[in-house]
Amino acid sequence: MGNNQQLQRNDQYALFREDIPKKQGYSNELICIQNKNDPDKAFPKDYYGSKTLLELFEKAISKFGDNKFLGSRNNDKAGRPYEFKTFKEVAIQMDDLAQGILNLNLSPVIQHNNENWRFMGIFSRNREEWALVNLACMKISITVVPFFDSLGQDSLAFVINQTELTTMCIEEKNFEILLKLKCEGRIQSLQSIVMFDKPTSEQILKAQQSNVKILQMSNLVTQGQQNKQSLIELRPKSDSIYMFCYTSGTTGGPKAAMISHYNLLGIQHQLDGDPLQLLDDLKALKPTHIAVVPRILTRIYQRINDGVRQKGGCSQYLFKKAVNSKVSNYKSKGEFKHKLYDKILFKKIQALFGGNLKTMMCGSAAVDPKILIFFKIALGINVYEGYAQTETSLIGTTTTLFDRSTGHVGSLSDIIKARLKDVPEMNYYHTDLPPRGELQIKCPGNIKGYFKDQEKSIELYDEDGWLNTGDVVSVSPNGNIQIIDRAKNLFKLSQGEYIAPEKLQNLYSQAPIVQQIYIHGESSVDYIVAVIVPDPDQIKKFAQSKELSVDDYDTLLKQKAVKDVVLSQLNALAIEFKFSGLEKVKKVHLTSIQFNTDNDLATPTLKVKRFNVRKYFQKEIEQLYNQNDSII
Repeated sequence: MGNNQQLQRNDQYALFREDIPKKQGYSNELICIQNKNDPDKAFPKDYYGSKTLLELFEKAISKFGDNKFLGSRNNDKAGRPYEFKTFKEVAIQMDDLAQGILNLNLSPVIQHNNENWRFMGIFSRNREEWALVNLACMKISITVVPFFDSLGQDSLAFVINQTELTTMCIEEKNFEILLKLKCEGRIQSLQSIVMFDKPTSEQILKAQQSNVKILQMSNLVTQGQQNKQSLIELRPKSDSIYMFCYTSGTTGGPKAAMISHYNLLGIQHQLDGDPLQLLDDLKALKPTHIAVVPRILTRIYQRINDGVRQKGGCSQYLFKKAVNSKVSNYKSKGEFKHKLYDKILFKKIQALFGGNLKTMMCGSAAVDPKILIFFKIALGINVYEGYAQTETSLIGTTTTLFDRSTGHVGSLSDIIKARLKDVPEMNYYHTDLPPRGELQIKCPGNIKGYFKDQEKSIELYDEDGWLNTGDVVSVSPNGNIQIIDRAKNLFKLSQGEYIAPEKLQNLYSQAPIVQQIYIHGESSVDYIVAVIVPDPDQIKKFAQSKELSVDDYDTLLKQKAVKDVVLSQLNALAIEFKFSGLEKVKKVHLTSIQFNTDNDLATPTLKVKRFNVRKYFQKEIEQLYNQNDSII
């Protein structure tokens, strides 16, 4: 990978079984090509002998004990260098913390459906203490309940109350919001806060007044060191629930996906074989493997292109020539590298990522094929795309080394089965060419269900035990899967035609001028409109080229010329993706209000909350439909 080798494409990655009858309205099972001669191959119950994540970690300690494992920046030293703890050092702290949590009774037993549960909340950005608490809880079968750093107050209170959390481990900046909810009587179960940062005297006083005990991580460690007890009986089992992962969906309240040790061991089998600030860490850590979301690649891509355009002249010409040459070589021969261009041009881009990258995985949303190929040839490595869901514990599909095609999310591994369910109301059938339908999955990662939500748990699976993903896909002849639609959140226009807004939002968001977009339609009207958060830099550049004032940004967004340029980019994408006339946006409302968790217009993963956005911008949407200007 990354060598100057010629890649060869494998013609087949998955196939539909023909040895068993299919169910009416469903395709046959889609299986990995490796399982062609053993289509009912049993899912593995362990990973090379390990049946839990704890056992897997203990093997790593035994094998790599003195190796670096967990690193953090030291903010007290010049340059904020990373300092690392070894596997053995982390194992000692894990044990001390586990003992301390037990001795202080920070995770008491609660009962639900005749089962005993113990929980620990973690409300913080990624940091060393987060990982240590997580490992300590894993050792003694406490289910970790992590909270997105940007979670809204209502969702925060909902999760704490649903799990009856008594203890939250937090960083300093989340202290006030917890105390506020406690004082308002909205999280009565909360008794203790473990601070990752040293609490101030004012915070200690506030907590005492709210009848909340404040602890530091050091208190837990000291308690654990002073009072040791046997932890053998508390070790997790394969079916123990390791973590709740709350899916803050675009509709409804959060749902707690119950992810077990067995679920997460499954992904080990599959894996065998602000974004610009991230670059500082990449340069310091020089990783060999990273996973990213498309937004990161898009921002870095735009930064690179802006830099090239600013240089202009011969530099811009040479860069464009180098990119076109390498893209052509990659598409025709599968070659990632070019001796001259890499040395004089692309080495600088590789240095942005630390200079040691061997592989990159991209997931969570669709990535522009142009950007995907650019980073393949610029970094000289393969950039894989993947697809999975929280409910499958990240087991899903990945692209392969030898497949140079784009626009899909790859195919199945040998531990997953899939099938297609017809969606008649959207005219998707498994008998189409290529076959299309809602993707259903069976794999070791499929969760047990949602905590305290029997209705949603039942909806998650069909009567045959297949997990309903809600994603509509097409399957190419060689087994690659392309996400093309959502089987939910449809609306009708006045002609009676269904519109899938999430599909349109995903594709229209590829316009450079669009940061966020909400697509809206009414059953009494024959066209769709959009609420768009545009990219301020793109808008201001356009305005300056047209000699429009940029002093008042909100006023600028109301200018017809600005709306027209946004619509022109949307129309270009509509032509590129061959949208029907009903799928073309006719009018737009431009806003500087970001869709985020603070205003509850987006989930913590920045997916648009459609119901909330519609309600928030109801007046503006009505004005779009009441305008009398033509809609060509």
